[in-house]
Amino acid sequence: MNNTTNNKKIIWTSINPGLLCAKEMVKQETPNISKEELNAIVLAFNFRYFEKVKKMLDKASIGKPIIVITKYEGINESVGDYTRVTVIDSGNLGGCLDTDYDLAEWYIDENGDFCSYGVDRLGVRTEQYFALNEEAPLSMIQHLFADFDDEDFDYEVLDEILDSIGDDVLSALRNNRCFDCRGAYNGE
Repeated sequence: MNNTTNNKKIIWTSINPGLLCAKEMVKQETPNISKEELNAIVLAFNFRYFEKVKKMLDKASIGKPIIVITKYEGINESVGDYTRVTVIDSGNLGGCLDTDYDLAEWYIDENGDFCSYGVDRLGVRTEQYFALNEEAPLSMIQHLFADFDDEDFDYEVLDEILDSIGDDVLSALRNNRCFDCRGAYNGE
C-alpha cells in the first residue's frame, strides 16, 4: 500500500502493509473476527492491490529501455554478493515489478528515483530503475555495461548517463486514479 515515510513514497509493500483503516473497517463489519482471519483478509487485499498496480504499470511505457541497477547481498558465503546492470528492453514500467520475493517494497526515494527492496531466503536485493540519458556519450554508456561490476567503477558517471523514471511511475499511477497529486493512495 502507498505510504509516505522518510521522504519516500511507497508504491507497494509486503513488509508492512499498514492497513489500519482497512482492519478497522473489517472489524466493524465482522466484530467477532479472529486476529488471524483479519490479517489474512488484509494481506489478500494488499496482494490484490499489487496486481492492480502491476496492471496499471504494464500499460505504461517510458518509450525507451529501462536500466536496472541491482545490488544483491547473500546471507552466507555460498550465495555470493553481486552488483549488475540489466535492461528491460520494452521500457514497460510493469516490468520493474516482479513476484520473485518473500518480502518486497517498491517506492520512489527521496531523490525521486524508482527503487525496490526485496528479501528472499538467500539474501537481500536492492534495485534502482532508470532511463538512459539521450545526450550521454556512447563511450560512457559502453563503460556502464562493460565495467559496472569492477571494484573501481566510478559511480559518479551514473548521474551523467541515467535519468530518473520516478515521475513517470507516479504519473502512470495518477492517470489511472491510483494516487492523488501528492502520491497518496486513493483506495477503493
